[in-house]
Amino acid sequence: MHCRGCGHRGSGRAAGAQAIDALGDSSSASAAAEAASADNPIGCHPASEPVARTASAEVISVPRASDAVKALPDDMQLIHGGRFMMGTDDGLPVEAPVRQVVLKSFWIDLHEVTVAQFEEFVRATAFKTEAERIGWSGVFDVQESSWTKVDEADWRHPEGPSSSSSPDEPVTQVSWNDAVAYAA
Repeated sequence: MHCRGCGHRGSGRAAGAQAIDALGDSSSASAAAEAASADNPIGCHPASEPVARTASAEVISVPRASDAVKALPDDMQLIHGGRFMMGTDDGLPVEAPVRQVVLKSFWIDLHEVTVAQFEEFVRATAFKTEAERIGWSGVFDVQESSWTKVDEADWRHPEGPSSSSSPDEPVTQVSWNDAVAYAA
């Protein structure tokens, strides 16, 4: 995906979805919003929207005067920023601890990055994903309801070397670092 306001390539769907999914219970998000500080904001491209309060989070993005006159494409959606509690103390160790996160409002494409779009990026830059560099990736086994390390799984072969992905499907097996490189 890319921001058509500034040309910044981005794959922000994951961040936006994660922010929305992590909001959870509105009372705890509101309590977190009251107690939070804006010392560690994350996100990009502040939106030209007034400060408002939603049921699930406190919207904290204040528009700059320079943001007021940006043409916004029809295929993007505003994700309102806010403060929320992210993580769990009851899940996998990597999901802990519960911590407060501040996310600025941002615009995101309405559709995921496709395999064809990612392939265009790879062709133009000769980029190698982390899965390609290390030689494996995690693949979710639906029948076992667990993740499995699969050799040679990558964005071209999402379930291993004998699999393939259709060009119009959302790209998978892309790490956070891969998405940042795509967005640069």
